[in-house]
Amino acid sequence: YPGSNKYIPTELNVIKGSNDSSPYPKMELMTNTSTLYYKKDNSFNIPKIYLYMRLNIDFSKILLTTKDKAIFKLCNFIWRKIILNEFKDELELINQAGVNISFHFDNYGFVVMVNGYSQKIELITKVFLTKLKHFIFSTQNLDKYEVLFDSFYNDYQRQISNYFLLPPYRQILGYYKDIMHKDYITTVEISNVIKTISKKEVFNEFFKEHLKKIICYGKLT
Repeated sequence: YPGSNKYIPTELNVIKGSNDSSPYPKMELMTNTSTLYYKKDNSFNIPKIYLYMRLNIDFSKILLTTKDKAIFKLCNFIWRKIILNEFKDELELINQAGVNISFHFDNYGFVVMVNGYSQKIELITKVFLTKLKHFIFSTQNLDKYEVLFDSFYNDYQRQISNYFLLPPYRQILGYYKDIMHKDYITTVEISNVIKTISKKEVFNEFFKEHLKKIICYGKLT
């Protein structure tokens, strides 16, 4: 039999509605490194929360050249895949409890989204971020990820190659989406960089320190 799931909520009562709160998010906390906003749901009154966290990154200290930007995108893709693989058992328990937790890298930083029953949101978020912090700073022997790195590196190459097989209108939409952001890089530029750098060089010189750089140059909002 499976073990008990500590993430399953026990309080599912509908929250009593009230119209005394502002229709706009309210700043609850502001520090030198973080900002917290909160908005109460006055429409549905269900015991659920949507939590959105962003670690803004000062890309000016990381992405100095086109090569830096391309490798940054590549390492984002690979590390996300590896983290999902490492946390798959915990994430499965969380999903079974009716809570969804996801994360991704975008053009401004690192995003974590948690949504589901409010009773266990704090516990789930704390567990996930603690595990992520431990994973980033306590994992010393990254050579053990070389096989996974190799597999996900090839996946990314295929993804880039398949982009050029998309209908022209899809490629144009992707291009405009890219250039709307500061420090953008196009898929063509990423493809050109990947062709000029070896997989071994990426693994040894960029991949191992990637997540630590993000944390060092990040600001949570």
